[in-house]
Amino acid sequence: MNIRLIFLSCLLAGTACTAEPARPELACAAYTFRKDTLFGAIEKAAQCGVRYIETFTNLPLSPDDPTRIYELSDVQLERLRAHLKKHGVEIASCMGAVPKDEARARAFFATAVRLGARNLGTDSVESVDTIEKIIGDYDLTVAFHNHPTNPQKPEYRNSDPHFMSALLKGRHERIGVCADTGHYATSNVVPLDAVRLLAGRIKSVHLKERAAIGRRTPDQVYGTGVLDLAGILKELGRQGFVGWLVIEYESNPENNLDEVKRCADFVRAQLALPQP
Repeated sequence: MNIRLIFLSCLLAGTACTAEPARPELACAAYTFRKDTLFGAIEKAAQCGVRYIETFTNLPLSPDDPTRIYELSDVQLERLRAHLKKHGVEIASCMGAVPKDEARARAFFATAVRLGARNLGTDSVESVDTIEKIIGDYDLTVAFHNHPTNPQKPEYRNSDPHFMSALLKGRHERIGVCADTGHYATSNVVPLDAVRLLAGRIKSVHLKERAAIGRRTPDQVYGTGVLDLAGILKELGRQGFVGWLVIEYESNPENNLDEVKRCADFVRAQLALPQP
């Protein structure tokens, strides 16, 4: 069922709606096509049969407009909406830093809502108290993303699922994690173990496939590596996961369309999602 129809049904029934979709939904990270513009990323997502896209801070709007996504005027936003509608794509999620300052955090939340997003992805665990304070005012989930561990930054612990589990204990139900399977692997964390540990707190997943756990290797097509993505998807199903499965494919950014299509096909086959 269309997400907007679900929300309208909730309103008519007098029940509360959450920001999560009614079932797992496949999305594509605009970062996957970071050598292009946002308009180009939307077109490529559509070519892969993916109806949802996740934005990030630094992508220019279009070939003739270098404005960044979170700085759009009303006129530019209408142009973006027209392009999304033309290609049958919606913005599901926005990636970016959430400030600790409440007013600035609210501005970012409001921008995401203005774009039509239902999720915010961020690394900003230092802002968790601010997020906790304001999240009830927005129809959004917030998902703390994990980049790889860095010996030069021992304070950064987002890829430690035990740390994230403790951080989120008792927090608002719409605050959780964006589980990046590739960055877990780089950080010597078995992604399936992390997904199991964080059950109930996963709001989105950055799906990546890798050739090894414990060292950095390039992204590769789903099902061709060692991360057991089929097992991860099965575990998410056991948990009743209804968030966003985001294809963030960082390899070959200038010519990766075929690889991304194969990744999308893998997820649809595993979850019996409708074909485009």
